[in-house]
Amino acid sequence: MPQERGSLPVPLASLAASTHGPVVGCPASSAGSHNPFTKGIAMQHRTSRSRTRHRRARWKTGAPALTTCTNPACGKATPPHRACQHCGFYRGREVLPPMGGDA
Repeated sequence: MPQERGSLPVPLASLAASTHGPVVGCPASSAGSHNPFTKGIAMQHRTSRSRTRHRRARWKTGAPALTTCTNPACGKATPPHRACQHCGFYRGREVLPPMGGDA
């Protein structure tokens, strides 16, 4: 079919995104697709407080793992795989200048 002069073929999805309103028969303009995060999933039942709180009860953080410093003179608690904040030792040798701290 010959097209009119100056007219371009426009896909239906781009028409649905315009401000002129929904295009009839276009899947991109359906009423349930306003939120891009739901992707057509409708909430069937409200999540109860008990279920929500039971799920969130596992969010608590634990105490950080600590090891003793490898420097025999220091021996303070230090996070694993990190230099000691007090004496600057890591794996038996000094890698940072000592901070002093509360020696």
